[in-house]
Amino acid sequence: MPAAAAAFVLACVPVAEARRWSFQTGVYTAKTSQQTTFKFKIVGHTAANHCGTRGTQHCFIALSDPRLDTTCTDGTSYSDDLFDVPSGFVSTTGSFSFHQAMSDSNPRIDFHAHAEGSKVSGTFREIDPRSGASGMLSCDSGAVTFTARRL
Repeated sequence: MPAAAAAFVLACVPVAEARRWSFQTGVYTAKTSQQTTFKFKIVGHTAANHCGTRGTQHCFIALSDPRLDTTCTDGTSYSDDLFDVPSGFVSTTGSFSFHQAMSDSNPRIDFHAHAEGSKVSGTFREIDPRSGASGMLSCDSGAVTFTARRL
């Protein structure tokens, strides 16, 4: 092979490697910083997944929702299931995020995850307005971190 052709082939190798996904598909179990667990899966996108209207080739699908401890501005606290984590597309870099803005009595929700190999890490937070004895309260879980491993 001529030197120029060999150099061209070698130059193309990193491009081919860049197209590989940096994460693995399958079912994951996550443990949170509040010592709760939840499950989700990352799978190839199909029409049956219903995980969004645009996408790449993989979907994040929640199988269960974590419980979280939340403290309100009046000092009360409660433990409750987190909002339903929605299904959605995983970016080509392994990231998935969801944000719900506060309106009326809906909570503000932030959920971020990043998959690398057989591990997924991320954070979530829920700020929930609630009615209390002295009026409306803001109840906040604070940032809850999680690490998930593929089963």
